Amino acid sequence: AISWWEYVNVRELFDMLEETVDRLIIDRKRIYLTGVSMGGGGTAEWVWALPETAAAYCPRAGYYWRNPPVGPRCVALGKPVMVIHGEKDEPKRNIGRDYYLKETESRGAVMTHISYPDSDHFLTPEEVYPHMIPFFRKHINEIEPDLRLLRAAALLRLQGKRPSIGAIDDTAKPDAPPESEKPEGN
Repeated sequence: AISWWEYVNVRELFDMLEETVDRLIIDRKRIYLTGVSMGGGGTAEWVWALPETAAAYCPRAGYYWRNPPVGPRCVALGKPVMVIHGEKDEPKRNIGRDYYLKETESRGAVMTHISYPDSDHFLTPEEVYPHMIPFFRKHINEIEPDLRLLRAAALLRLQGKRPSIGAIDDTAKPDAPPESEKPEGN
């Protein structure tokens, strides 16, 4: 089930993010998003929906939907995105990953792709961390994201309304992949 963009989940994600940033006194210019599998897919969608949130993104072994339920996709604002993936993952995930890499780069993200030819869906920390940690450390947001404003924009998007922030591209039409290439769940 695609649940990243259900109202309650978006609200809870922002509750967690705001509380973590405030309690741990985190530099808002150094917020990074990463996730594995479905979390990798959610991280990937976040780049399309609210790229202002983080300084950099790293979806890992993600499940990439071709037509995520985030409404109009944003221009990725030059955000750095590192995708880490095993080539022996399920074919539908690799097809989704390839589409995501191309589509996200076409929307202005600065893409890095780390591929492991002999790995499947279950990447080890030894495969991921030597790339991801230095990648995150070298990226800092130019501005501090206003998490309350981003929360409001995300919740408005869920209601089908246009938020007043971000570089929304309402004219873009996602490519409709052949049925044989669609990952399950679409």
